[in-house]
Parts: sequence; C-alpha cells; structure tokens
Amino acid sequence: GNPGDVADITTMNFGSSTSPCTSVLGNVTTTSVVPWDVIAVDYNASTGVTTGYVGNVKANVTAGACK
Repeated sequence: GNPGDVADITTMNFGSSTSPCTSVLGNVTTTSVVPWDVIAVDYNASTGVTTGYVGNVKANVTAGACK
C-alpha cells in the first residue's frame, strides 16, 4: 500500500575538496546521518511516474567562524 518505503539512500556528499560548502562563517562541514528513506506516495500508470519524498533526513552541520 501507499505510501511505501521503496529504497534507502545510504551515502551522501555535500560539496567536494575542490568546491566545498561555504557560508558567511567560512567552510561548512556536513555529515549525513543515513540511511534516508525514499518513500513512494503515488504512481501514474499512464505516464510511468512515481511521486514521493525523501524521509528520515538527518545531518550534522558545523560552520567555522575563523579562517
């Protein structure tokens, strides 16, 4: 039945070493807490499109104030 957990996101990256996430406070370090759930809510058979959302999203974010 819907909604249903159809997949898990088990790895996630924010930025890269050559293009890090930044803020007005400097570089931002973000670590995802996984798994995140992919939840299917509805399927349209005529278009083949499934709609839904990503649930259980948790992340630890640290922003530095010094350079």
